[in-house]
Amino acid sequence: MRLGFVEYRFTRREVRDFLQRTGFRVLAAHPNDYLPPKNVGVWVDYQNLFFNPFQRRAREELFVLAGMKGKIAAGVTRWVPWLLCGEVTFVARAG
Repeated sequence: MRLGFVEYRFTRREVRDFLQRTGFRVLAAHPNDYLPPKNVGVWVDYQNLFFNPFQRRAREELFVLAGMKGKIAAGVTRWVPWLLCGEVTFVARAG
């Protein structure tokens, strides 16, 4: 079995510029992720490097980094949420 994963990460500037070029006025942009101890952004990247696709995970383990990894991610998320967030929510208005 072969597994593949592809993604493209846009910068805030790229999304803002795209919205503006398509006629929207950006009102706000916010980092969007779970609150610690959960984190989508770091957990997904970590899992893509070290996970076993044949190992089932309990629901409560999803998006949780255990031990020191989780403590570091929680601290960074509090101080620089943009750095580790799994997604960004833009609020924009047409025109």
